[in-house]
Amino acid sequence: MFVRGIELGETPLHVTRPLAPADVQTDRVTKVTVNGEVTPLVQPPRILSDTSNDRVTVVLANEGASATFELNVRIAKEEHLEAVETAFLTMAKSQSLTIRSIEGFISDCKPFGTASLYCDGLCHYLYGVLAKSVRLTPALVFNEYPTRFTLAADELQTYERSLAQIVRALVAFHFNHFEDSHKQAPVGRLHHAAELFSGLLDGLPWQHEYERMKMRAMV
Repeated sequence: MFVRGIELGETPLHVTRPLAPADVQTDRVTKVTVNGEVTPLVQPPRILSDTSNDRVTVVLANEGASATFELNVRIAKEEHLEAVETAFLTMAKSQSLTIRSIEGFISDCKPFGTASLYCDGLCHYLYGVLAKSVRLTPALVFNEYPTRFTLAADELQTYERSLAQIVRALVAFHFNHFEDSHKQAPVGRLHHAAELFSGLLDGLPWQHEYERMKMRAMV
């Protein structure tokens, strides 16, 4: 089963943008079950495109095997996404990251339910940063931060928004996935730093890459 060209596996797929029937493809299937009900083979794309907020279980089968796929469909309203981002920036301007400030951010986002997954992904990142900080808090432990970072990147994966892209790029950079970080980050310091380290891994001299980036910035 493919959704927007992505082959589904055991990990649930988060769907945060409306699907068109053409976005969903299946292959070598003779029987389909959606949320426990047998449906015609042509129906799953239409069912998924009509879903805006639900967890959908699709079982595909043929004579030799069957496979189960989970899709967590959370189509967020644009105004809710913008409101979550406004709340995030308000928190960021306080320049104080604490358990209390994150809880305040969560509270501010409660009225914007369709963007709850977006808020959740951002919170995982914030909790990860807090856990990694030298200012440890009893509510978090240092070893928790890699899991938090991974959850953040996973839940923000399908949001094509600047804030989500920056968080994904920061997580990728932290795990030394510099090429991925470079692709995700908007043009700026993180984008250039990721490009620099990615070049080093490809064997480019540090000074050569640095000068090339300076020349590009001047154009």
